[in-house]
Amino acid sequence: MRSFYIFSLICFWTHLAIAQVTFQRSISGTLHYQGAAVQQTVDGGYVIVGASDDCALCYQDVFVAKADEYGDLIWRKSFGDTMSDVGRAIWQTIDGGYIVAGKTYSFGAAVLGAGFADVFLMKLDAQGDIDWCSMMGGANFDGAESIQQTRDGGYIVGCNTLSFGAGVYEIMLIKLDQLGHIVWTRTLGDTGHDFLSAVRQTDDGGYIISGSTSSFTPPLEDVALIKTDSLGYPVWVKTYGGSDYEKAYGLDITMDGGYIMSGWTVSFGGAYAEMYVIKTDAGSIECTSKARSKFITVLSGHGQLGRDPTRPGWRR
Repeated sequence: MRSFYIFSLICFWTHLAIAQVTFQRSISGTLHYQGAAVQQTVDGGYVIVGASDDCALCYQDVFVAKADEYGDLIWRKSFGDTMSDVGRAIWQTIDGGYIVAGKTYSFGAAVLGAGFADVFLMKLDAQGDIDWCSMMGGANFDGAESIQQTRDGGYIVGCNTLSFGAGVYEIMLIKLDQLGHIVWTRTLGDTGHDFLSAVRQTDDGGYIISGSTSSFTPPLEDVALIKTDSLGYPVWVKTYGGSDYEKAYGLDITMDGGYIMSGWTVSFGGAYAEMYVIKTDAGSIECTSKARSKFITVLSGHGQLGRDPTRPGWRR
């Protein structure tokens, strides 16, 4: 039997207090389940997204589960087709449903013989049933890592792409309307590999992106924090790191208007990778360890990505 665990924790630095576990639950079954993201819902419960892995058939399906405030399972659903499909991010929508983002190998470039993933998006109702789903991408790898519903009722999707841009990994933003149609796309990057891990809308209507970049200290990677305007064009880019590798994964906007990121570092600490937490202000360039303004918009415009309707073979 395979399972993954849901934890609800109150965390402090270990020298100040010990984290207290309020509950822990496992979601079990005949498959191997992997959780990628979790969000607390308006009813006090939780929604989890990830992948269910059938080891015998060697493919994954998108896995979504809803739990109550105590972590007890209310429902769980799997979605996919004949190849691997993975959920990476989830957000509760204003209608009580959910928007899911990830990557699919069942449709798009992989089906055409390229063998690469496409961005996968799926809108669910409150019971976890599909309202719509779409696949977007080009001839190479494209995958979503982050999603949020924006103030206009649409969505901002944070992705990584090899299909568009300068031929290396670039950051790609996709702005959608409420029905999942493309409003605009932007691909951001420089001469090295640039990766997105999270994107959030800011109070001014723009967006803040966390990730990593090797564009400024190749081949090493530094943590990258990127601010864009409301149309996805970069306003500023800042990098943080030392003489070795750093990556950021978590991102949140703090109450003082600044940003906090979590990830790992090899440059600082001991001989191995250690947790790396960075707190910044709202954007004063003088406060950063390294500041860069060379980041450019490689691709812009409308409709660069193809959008497919719900496929008849999509399993749920």
